[in-house]
Amino acid sequence: VEDHGVAPDEVPQESVARRTDGTLAEIEMAGKKYVFQGEDVTVVAIRDIAERKRNEVETRNLQQQLLHSQKMEAIG
Repeated sequence: VEDHGVAPDEVPQESVARRTDGTLAEIEMAGKKYVFQGEDVTVVAIRDIAERKRNEVETRNLQQQLLHSQKMEAIG
């Protein structure tokens, strides 16, 4: 986790990690420090965000297409 730059109690961070099959995955990580049975521990949540990233790209592309269509309509 430290290799990816996530410090406990920080806002989620985006990074790229290698899956067990060797492929790369876009991920989001967030960590928080706790005391568990008298020991300091850090709990980290890691989430695959590839689908979210694809949706963001698609949304941007659709917005650009809409803007282009509106400009063309205004030209007549």
